[in-house]
Amino acid sequence: MVSHIRTFGEEHPEVATTLNNLGSVWDSKGDYAKAISCLEQALASDIKTVGEDHPNVATTRNNLGSAWFSRGDFDKAIGYFEQALASGLRNFGEDHPEVVTTRNNLGFAWNSKGDYDKAIGYFEQVLASLITVLGIEHPDTKLVMRNLATVREKQ
Repeated sequence: MVSHIRTFGEEHPEVATTLNNLGSVWDSKGDYAKAISCLEQALASDIKTVGEDHPNVATTRNNLGSAWFSRGDFDKAIGYFEQALASGLRNFGEDHPEVVTTRNNLGFAWNSKGDYDKAIGYFEQVLASLITVLGIEHPDTKLVMRNLATVREKQ
């Protein structure tokens, strides 16, 4: 990280990418405060250097949503996921993997909040995209079908 800052400067997109990666690692390790700090720095840097609509911004917002989700703050997670989804739709379109991943994350977040109707809505959109892109027999499609069935049972 230090070498990236020395080589590129604090505001360079490579530094933001490294911060984003570090944030994801800290999230995986369960240190959510460090994860969120790194990801917030990456987000601020990316917005300043590449702009609000750059795909990196959507990715970082999705990762921030994941960190807040892991921490148990589903409202903050949903806020970041919704921002990532809006950006992903503008940048990539309906069936892009980034959009599908973010919608899936939204489904899990709403499920965790106990709003099964919203969770089902997102999982249905994910399923439709996966059927279109991967087909009905793909393992990812089948996994989402199981997740959707589980949420419907809770409803």
